[in-house]
Amino acid sequence: MKSLARLLSLPGIICRQPDNSGNYTTIGIGGNVGMSLQAITPSSLIAALQIIRREKVAHVVIGGGSNTVFPEAAPELVLVINRTRGIRRIARDRIAVQSGESTLNVVAWCANNGVKGLEFLAGIPGTIGGAVAVNAGAFGRDLSACFIQAQRLNGRGKVTPIQPAECNFQYRDSLLKRGDSVLLEIILAVEPDDPKVVRQRIRRNFSYRRQNHPGWNARTAGCFFKNPGRDKAGSAGRLIDTAGLRGWRRSGLEVSQQHANFIFNHGNAQMTDLQAFIQHITSVVMQKHGVRLEREVVFVTPDGKRY
Repeated sequence: MKSLARLLSLPGIICRQPDNSGNYTTIGIGGNVGMSLQAITPSSLIAALQIIRREKVAHVVIGGGSNTVFPEAAPELVLVINRTRGIRRIARDRIAVQSGESTLNVVAWCANNGVKGLEFLAGIPGTIGGAVAVNAGAFGRDLSACFIQAQRLNGRGKVTPIQPAECNFQYRDSLLKRGDSVLLEIILAVEPDDPKVVRQRIRRNFSYRRQNHPGWNARTAGCFFKNPGRDKAGSAGRLIDTAGLRGWRRSGLEVSQQHANFIFNHGNAQMTDLQAFIQHITSVVMQKHGVRLEREVVFVTPDGKRY
């Protein structure tokens, strides 16, 4: 790692070795990694990843860490945190956003600039790159409806455009979620609107989330399971609730009393604790309802594979 750190002594890069991956996730579950690397600019992110891949070092890239869980120990893993920032209007109905920009900042920018179409992101944590990769959505809309194209660093270290058809967007999923491409600048479709009207919609969406979801500072990974659909008895939260698991606790973990599709980490839970916890939830829901819940949250292996 020391020789790699020397290679990564670049402008716009902050390295720490070793580090704890749990410090960079909203649920706070992780452990020792060989190195963390925060990339502040698009050029530094590209350069760092090109070096890491050339050296064949196990690594994983995250943004806000709101949908990710790391193992207890991954001493050979480099954790790359995308901190790139920037939003600009490139046409009347298009904006360009750096992938490390927070969804909160994107929503605020839209409110201040009279842009509609992304109000559904209000209250969804993380970065816009992560949100595109998981096809985040709410209130009947998701990012696949807004995504025009993006620049990405592919697995061969080349910067190339990526179009919607290449992403294979599905419900809370895409090929970007577990692939080796890293999104850079993202082009999104928007529409001009009265800033006051946009702010009203955003406030309404924030209000709904405050009333029905845990707060931003809660140690959760967001909605843990995908909603199975109307033909399978409704939402994942409702299925977990009616299976009698609302408020269930074990190993410092708890099914939220407010919304049963959120899992709190109250203590020092590790990935193995969480795996056993969700195994119990999925087993009980299967027994009670005959529905197999599918995890929305991404787990990372010690060598950087996502599953």
